[in-house]
Amino acid sequence: MVEQKAAVAMMEIEQSELNRVSEAFGYNLISTSRLTGGYASSNFAAVLRPRSGDAGELTAVLKFSYAAMPREEIEHQLTVLRALERHGFATNYLLPKLAAAPEAGLCDRYLVTAEDGGGPWVILVTFCAGTAGDKLLASAAAPVEGAMLESLGRNLAQLHAIPWEVGAVRDIRCGYPVCNTGELLDPSAAGVSGSLDQLPDHPFVAFLRAPRAKI
Repeated sequence: MVEQKAAVAMMEIEQSELNRVSEAFGYNLISTSRLTGGYASSNFAAVLRPRSGDAGELTAVLKFSYAAMPREEIEHQLTVLRALERHGFATNYLLPKLAAAPEAGLCDRYLVTAEDGGGPWVILVTFCAGTAGDKLLASAAAPVEGAMLESLGRNLAQLHAIPWEVGAVRDIRCGYPVCNTGELLDPSAAGVSGSLDQLPDHPFVAFLRAPRAKI
């Protein structure tokens, strides 16, 4: 069985809403362009200028997660992104609301909601211009491809070496947000006839069997 990546639904975001959330983060919105390829949710590269002070413009990413997403999911994302930044893992880092107090909670510092207090949930993260990795790999010569995959492996190893507090990050066997891995390993799921104990010996299977396997 080959698992296919789910299609990413694009939300239409009105210009007035882009302006509103930018202002909620403390910025005036200068311009936006939609981002695709390698991005989940609906994302916009936004050129922003702080509403107060003489600071210059910056480009960041406005990430709109879907309204149907439970609030616990976005809170989990905030927890993971803050932990990755503290451990120096290279990724998009959260940018706080300019008016938020440093000691404020995660949601108060980093989350903008719809006007009714619900979803879609919006966070602001740093932006790095580039090309999606799958496109680079598809066009790379063999030596370059090998170097890229080695680099990817090193970064994945660094990611898995990060120590997580117990309960801070979900077990991979829950199946979400790690695609539907958990469903594929669930013996009650359609098309699955076994359990972890019946899977062939493999280092990744051993990792899944470990009582404290975390992502």
